[in-house]
Amino acid sequence: MYKKKEIKIWIVALLFISLIAVPIYAADCQSKTMSGQEQMSTKTSSNQSMIFKSKDLIGSDVKSLVSEKHQTIGKVKNLIIDENQNKVQYVIVSSGFKDHPVPWSAFDVSGGQVTSTDANDANVPSTKTKWYSLRKNTVLSLNMTKDQFKQSPIVKSTSIKYLNDQALQQRIDSFYSQYPSGTQTSSTRYGFNENASLNLAKASTINGCKLENTSGSRLGRVKDMVIDRNGQINYSLVGFGGFLRIGEKTAAVPWTAVSLQSQRSIAKVDATKQTLQSSIVKRNSLAQLSQPQFASQINQNYTQPGGTVSAFVPGEERQTSMSAWQANSEYNKNFDPTRMTTIEGTIKSVDTFYPESNAAPGTLLIVETKEGQSVTVQAGPSTFAMHKKIQFKPGSDIKVTGSQTTVNENEVVMASQIRTEGKSLKLRDSHGKPLWSVKQQMQQEMKNTKY
Repeated sequence: MYKKKEIKIWIVALLFISLIAVPIYAADCQSKTMSGQEQMSTKTSSNQSMIFKSKDLIGSDVKSLVSEKHQTIGKVKNLIIDENQNKVQYVIVSSGFKDHPVPWSAFDVSGGQVTSTDANDANVPSTKTKWYSLRKNTVLSLNMTKDQFKQSPIVKSTSIKYLNDQALQQRIDSFYSQYPSGTQTSSTRYGFNENASLNLAKASTINGCKLENTSGSRLGRVKDMVIDRNGQINYSLVGFGGFLRIGEKTAAVPWTAVSLQSQRSIAKVDATKQTLQSSIVKRNSLAQLSQPQFASQINQNYTQPGGTVSAFVPGEERQTSMSAWQANSEYNKNFDPTRMTTIEGTIKSVDTFYPESNAAPGTLLIVETKEGQSVTVQAGPSTFAMHKKIQFKPGSDIKVTGSQTTVNENEVVMASQIRTEGKSLKLRDSHGKPLWSVKQQMQQEMKNTKY
């Protein structure tokens, strides 16, 4: 009798395990199938754009473009993100037990494309070109030999505090300026910019951040980031729903709609689970994001505090424009000199915003006032503060004078004067006319642009 009961218990246990294991196995098989068919770099015919997932880049090989048989230089250990510019600033390449920070702009980004020599391979298209999973092939290459790479700057620690050292950043950029990438355009600029303010974070830290809505309710988690060939972060891949990640769905959220607080392992977005539901992408697949209609629809689903969402749409040329920052622009017409206000408080977060689609980025501050209110402050084009050597740091005290107005249906303060850390930044005159020179900001934008 006892043995029969024991057998029944084992049967129930096995049935329970199979109910859990079979869906996971099926999902894994589906993922592998998609990986072979769809998990590829997405390339548009008009501008050779490609998009990658950060987790696919981490662990991939870095090859030499100039050595015989394209010798392996090292492996990608991590990506270092500049939160101010929403792009990959450095790639940590591990070689011979040493870590080398390499500017993204120094790489030739091939997307893992190789030429097939097997004419009998039925899977090879007529162009003789075949695409493979990124984890199995090189995506990043350098225009130097392995011996030359050994001479590049190394770091004893990949901590953000160490990587923020300006002397180190200057040595890195100075070294790689000797080896321009084969695919970089004539507008590529190397050289350390002492006016630039970097807000660095590791991709491995960002991936896994808790995603909350603006009310602080949990929506899901940041699973991965989608990066284009210029190093720009276009989307966050968000995991939500399910139980213990079983049945979890993945949604694509435009990166400019995400407010990141990496030090607290939190990311915020003005969205609901219904919004995420409308942005679902197939498991482990970027193929949908190569469809312009789908990508455009995702962009329309999200709003950014005080700005316009600007994300990758296949087939569109990525060009930044300063026209939105001109004195007579539609954006600057939102400044109302009759609604001036002054707030004092603490900077909670520093982000970017886009006054118009394809506009050059502006600086977006979330300020917690002494009264405990959260206020969105638009602090002009990002390059203006850089040029004036003003840095905005979370936790710093700040005093802002500006126009309390509405931009894209969001209540914001368009700053005319800011004081923080003992320095003042005057952005507009008493009538709201910008004090920045569009021509000068264009030159600064070109200087900061690595592609």
